[in-house]
Amino acid sequence: MAISFLYLIIVMSFGIKLCHKFLNRKGKSSEFAYTSASEFIDTDLPYSKIFSKENRGSTIAAIALSIAIAIISIIVSMSISGEINMMVLILTLTTLAIISSFIPFVGKAKKSYDAGMYLVLIFSITVASMVDINEIDIAEGIWLAAYIAYSVFISLTIQIILSKIFKIDADTTLISSVALINSPLFVPMVAQAMKNKSVIISGITIGIVGYAIGNYLGVIVAGALP
Repeated sequence: MAISFLYLIIVMSFGIKLCHKFLNRKGKSSEFAYTSASEFIDTDLPYSKIFSKENRGSTIAAIALSIAIAIISIIVSMSISGEINMMVLILTLTTLAIISSFIPFVGKAKKSYDAGMYLVLIFSITVASMVDINEIDIAEGIWLAAYIAYSVFISLTIQIILSKIFKIDADTTLISSVALINSPLFVPMVAQAMKNKSVIISGITIGIVGYAIGNYLGVIVAGALP
């Protein structure tokens, strides 16, 4: 969290301007027709209409579907004994969520993303409130922090170099990096700082796809390591 917070400060303070100097403001990605972010995300009051009259039905249906996926995943994982049951739970959740994204009403539910992010915020606050600072091992954590810092900033450097080669515009490059490192929650805020709301949808999409791919890769790497 400390490293990703430092990364976000760098992006918001001078990273955007620096990226604009190194990469073009418009590139190949700008040629694609972006869906208007306002159709799906209210960037000013994102959680204001989750249970409004026009969105109540679709929001409740999306939450009910999520609960059903969670219950099915838990049942499947509990049917398997041993240390791999947690891996099975994660993969089942991810797979069922991806399959559910192809259901027509899921794609049309305008406030399902906001409802999901609202629940994520509640979860984050709950987990954060359980942290005991006295239990943190600073000495052991230094090496872990150094590794994470290396991963974050080297990956950003590689991404910028590849974007330069493939002529990807600066805003798409940076918003995708923010989505993958800080999570899609921070995409609207950074897009606002860029003064380019057209990249919100692409940033959030990249972040969500990153969640899914990351779950599979994480399990594969964990299983491959001794």
